[in-house]
Amino acid sequence: GNKGEATIMVTSYADKAGDAGGTTASHSISLKLQQTSFVSEEVGRSVIVNSGGNLESSRVLFENNVAESLIEAEQGATVEVSRTEFSGNEVTGDGGIVVLDSESELEANEDNCAVDEGDEGGAGSCNGVFEDGVCVPFGEDCFDRAADVPTQAPTAGPSDEPSAGPSSGPSAGPSAGPSVSLAPSIRRSLAPSLSSGPTSGAPTESPTASPSEGPTTGSPTTSP
Repeated sequence: GNKGEATIMVTSYADKAGDAGGTTASHSISLKLQQTSFVSEEVGRSVIVNSGGNLESSRVLFENNVAESLIEAEQGATVEVSRTEFSGNEVTGDGGIVVLDSESELEANEDNCAVDEGDEGGAGSCNGVFEDGVCVPFGEDCFDRAADVPTQAPTAGPSDEPSAGPSSGPSAGPSAGPSVSLAPSIRRSLAPSLSSGPTSGAPTESPTASPSEGPTTGSPTTSP
């Protein structure tokens, strides 16, 4: 791990302006940490020192580090910490894991946890946020830091539903009942034009035209 006073040191100018809604701080530098890790850092002061800047830590892991504190804010800095896990660190200072001076402000402290934290500090060492002499300890139940992070949607695959197959019923066929045949007398009375094609619906078994009952008129021709 890194050596020295700090792994990250932010030095910024913080200006507090008053308005009707209260006092707000503006910063020349903002540092946002998301889904990163600080592991086995051994520094003399703090892993992150924030002097007058705005620090946001979200879904970050601090593990097996040795320092007086892990996050230190001073000179009007602001700090937001959410879903950050502190595990197996050795805090050697008298403050705590996150330490703020009287000019700095903690703007968010949500869903953070501290697990197996050792300390060699004094009796007042805080296993959480230490601000204005007050300790707000972290819980021991850690949230999944990777949860609620958008992931790549799977490509479209075969549908779980079976593809359309043949109909369960038989295909349309001839009518269940027998076709109606016409009596010879009725067939003879029908004109050829009406009986030349099948009627709509199921086909009948009778021919489309009845043969003539008598010979054709005229005498046969003779070949020379």
